[in-house]
Amino acid sequence: MARLGAPVPPDAGGEALVEGPGAALAAIDAGQPLLSVRNLTVSFDTGDGVVRAVDALSYDIYPNEVMGIVGESGSGKSVSSLAVMSQRLDGGARLGSGTH
Repeated sequence: MARLGAPVPPDAGGEALVEGPGAALAAIDAGQPLLSVRNLTVSFDTGDGVVRAVDALSYDIYPNEVMGIVGESGSGKSVSSLAVMSQRLDGGARLGSGTH
């Protein structure tokens, strides 16, 4: 089984068959996060007023790390992930202060 960042074996001619993730990953500084999210806030306008689905979420993901997001139903897992990926949030969503 190939591992992430493993070199691609060359063919009989000595050239790589495929430019795998190894070349791109070699250029990544392992001391720097691949993704850094700071103070992400997402609010929704409702008939009862503004509801904050995500409030001041911050995290870093570094090379070769895996992160899982867990929580109760309605706790903001999908909303925060969509906001970080800059996907469309329906229902009058507003992004507050935060960077990613």
